[in-house]
Amino acid sequence: DASIEVASHIVTTYDVDSTNQIERNEFVHWAMGAFLARKLEKLDSLVDTRTNARWVPPTQGTLLVQFVAEPRLPGTELRSSDIGNDGLIRNIQAAASDIDRGRLFEKAVTNTDIFFTV
Repeated sequence: DASIEVASHIVTTYDVDSTNQIERNEFVHWAMGAFLARKLEKLDSLVDTRTNARWVPPTQGTLLVQFVAEPRLPGTELRSSDIGNDGLIRNIQAAASDIDRGRLFEKAVTNTDIFFTV
């Protein structure tokens, strides 16, 4: 829920230094409470695609696993918002040097699930 009420509640609850902003450590505490506290969903049994029978992982030895996924476009939940993009662009433009601009961009997009779309 991205409502103003929810955002205000998050700031009120997790802004321990009363700056009216959520810093990195405060964000981590919020995210851990919001996402790690959820109950794990029970997954269906794994199926051997050759036999269509239930597959049970071996209890001894070594198992080599290869995960395969077809490339696909990111869902709307993984796309950066226009507000977020505009803020990133403003921050990059306001950086003191080309090196700072490069570092800021790299920090914003490295090891994240951010997708820029048109």
